[in-house]
Amino acid sequence: MSLLDTASLIVTPNGYKEGKLYSVIPSDGSGDMSVVRATTATRVNSAGLVELVPYNLAQYSQDFSNAAWVLINGTITANNTTAPDGTLTADKFTLDAGTNTKLIYQLVSLNGTYSLSWFMKKGTHRYTQFLIGNDSDPYANFDLQDGVLGSYANCTPQIEDYGDGWYRCTMSFTSGIGAAIDIFAIDSASAARAAATSSTGDFYVWGAQLVEGSTAKDYQKTETRLNIPRLDYSNGTCPSLLVEPQRTNIYTWSSSFDNAAWSKTDASIIASAIISPDGLVNASKLNDNTNNAQHGILRFIVGLASPTTISFFVKEAEYSRCCIENYSDGGRVVFNISTMSVVSTSSNFTNATVEEYANGFIRVSATTVGTSGNKAFGLGLINNSGQNSFVGTGTSGIYVYGAQAEAGAYPTSYIPTTSASVTRNADVISKTGISSLIGQTEGTFFVDVFKPNQASLFIFMIANSVGANAYMNSIFLYQVGNNIFVCESYIGGVQQFAFSTSTLSNGRHKLAIAYKQNDFAFYIDGQLIGTDTSGNIPTMSAFEINGADVSNMSNVNVNATALWKTRLTNTQLAQLTTI
Repeated sequence: MSLLDTASLIVTPNGYKEGKLYSVIPSDGSGDMSVVRATTATRVNSAGLVELVPYNLAQYSQDFSNAAWVLINGTITANNTTAPDGTLTADKFTLDAGTNTKLIYQLVSLNGTYSLSWFMKKGTHRYTQFLIGNDSDPYANFDLQDGVLGSYANCTPQIEDYGDGWYRCTMSFTSGIGAAIDIFAIDSASAARAAATSSTGDFYVWGAQLVEGSTAKDYQKTETRLNIPRLDYSNGTCPSLLVEPQRTNIYTWSSSFDNAAWSKTDASIIASAIISPDGLVNASKLNDNTNNAQHGILRFIVGLASPTTISFFVKEAEYSRCCIENYSDGGRVVFNISTMSVVSTSSNFTNATVEEYANGFIRVSATTVGTSGNKAFGLGLINNSGQNSFVGTGTSGIYVYGAQAEAGAYPTSYIPTTSASVTRNADVISKTGISSLIGQTEGTFFVDVFKPNQASLFIFMIANSVGANAYMNSIFLYQVGNNIFVCESYIGGVQQFAFSTSTLSNGRHKLAIAYKQNDFAFYIDGQLIGTDTSGNIPTMSAFEINGADVSNMSNVNVNATALWKTRLTNTQLAQLTTI
């Protein structure tokens, strides 16, 4: 039997659904963690691509009785028949009498290329139409009896047989408007766009999905779309749980550099020039012109906070260097894209970083120092002689994607924007009412994390509550400053023990604290950090990776965390934490 078999709680980035991260032990649901973010977010998926979580942009994808869906001249009977996945979750849409339009729709915001899909099955009505409302062009007709396409315009449609009369109908299209995704009932496979019908009868619907790109992805169930855990693959082939604080991307049009919001200084933009880190052809080319000048793009930030971190995804083309530039005060951070290195940093920047991403892109970032007010920052070209001001060729440059300006001392995951800034809320992951899973008189608390950024924070806590001031009665593990790892305990705000490390490197670390009255030991990466023979144990009934205390929000990738209701021996602690 391994040590893990004796644990009272084990949580790994494994099974999940909206609002929930399942525990491995116990498996009866009593250890499942609550996940709250209340916004979408991005991750690096198993293919190494930056991906929206969830990637299905449709809400309540299996519940057409929900208010997110609008019914026109028809009714929904929920959970009426067996869906393609074998569950009784498919809905029936019954057409009203009369000659009029009969449809189901949901409002969405579009700006690019998308693939819209539904699983549909003929009842007593045969023909349906996909349509992008408020747009005069994209539509496609489908015959649910013969499983064939009908007429269509300005899109690429497809129909796939999923058995038992079910078809997955897909329409790929490009649009840039606020719109609606619609299913119409129509009279024939050649019906016109948004045609009225006198037909009655019914058909079945399940699994609505809208994704970015020209290819339909595997179906992903959604509800509100806002509280899905982020299983992130940025550190390898196994996922880790990405947990971050709240951040706002101040830059609007974060990947639309051809938009007028971006000022071009002796430079030009070629939009949709190459495949980006998200796998779509939506990265731009930033080219110089033939003037003897600085060449780049910039934005003014009104009311700049200090510190603010600026970042871009870049890929070399004719030039292999670029810089994040302070256009208001001067100063820059120069990066070598081909060697993924920081070449130089001026005094008004700090914490310059380089991270590798898919499709040959790297993400460069730098944090402002002592700069506030209304300031202009952007991305500049550096020629192959290392000059930031030079006579350009008119066709030479680099590729760019995903600009971000966020208040904070380090970069967090990419937050896409269009016409307005976007806030990604903090990932709040916690569980209350589990005193039976937490050792009350003795125990062991273990975490396995990948600490991605030198300046960021993480915190794990077992306590008698969650949120602000929970540490007053708790045992907690955290990291502050320059990779100093700390373990502390308090009862009624009175410290029972405290351990801290010297500076540790970025990367993966395993931490464990074993506790028993007057008997404590703290281990990291197989090494004893310290022991203490004096202290008591708080009463604890809650566990949190990130709680509601906004002043202590984590930025960390979690590989695993576990509890034991016994104090493991020092030999076992060394074994447990060895990497």
